[in-house]
Amino acid sequence: MKKAATTISAIAIACLASALALTGCASAEDFTAMSYTSDGIVTDIVINVSERALDISASEDENVHIAYHDSEKEYLDIRKNDDGRLTIVLAENKAWTDHIGFAAPAEYRRIEVRVPAGVASLSAVTSGEDVTISGLKLSDSLGLNVNNGDISLESCDVGRSIGLTVKNGDISGSIAGSAEDFSITCDVKKGDTDLPERTEGGEKTLAVSVNNGDAYISFV
Repeated sequence: MKKAATTISAIAIACLASALALTGCASAEDFTAMSYTSDGIVTDIVINVSERALDISASEDENVHIAYHDSEKEYLDIRKNDDGRLTIVLAENKAWTDHIGFAAPAEYRRIEVRVPAGVASLSAVTSGEDVTISGLKLSDSLGLNVNNGDISLESCDVGRSIGLTVKNGDISGSIAGSAEDFSITCDVKKGDTDLPERTEGGEKTLAVSVNNGDAYISFV
């Protein structure tokens, strides 16, 4: 019985190796540079991806601009509804063998989003990569959730609230305004922070949650 089991295992490994050989690794030829420019007013942006770095900054005009790379097996589904909500979702068309040890090359796992001042809110979820926010101005709210990656902010300006959640990563950077402008809640586990655990009285809210990482935020 032991010999039979060993033979079966050897056959299974050989079959898997053959499948992986046929699948191959993702290469530059598999990806195509893509771009999107919004048509009409965008009120909110919702991003839901995985294994993608997000570079989000201010737009130079009144439109949302997105630069990214697509392949037949991994591509962005970008849609805007009649209410002005723009959604960016990572879609996949993969066989089971495509999920074994393979990932898109790093240069193709980056999404650049340029956001005009007229957008009220932005929320983003990603994993395995970092999120960078620079010069963003939102009239309502910003929400970011990152698993196994960092959040970096530079002069982020919001009208009502900021929510930042990271697991296995750090939060750093700056927020427009003063600490007194915000009612703050901060929960950091297995890490350090320069934020108070709780403050009240601010007209805006800042909620920070970090598990296994640090949170250092300044106000400018």
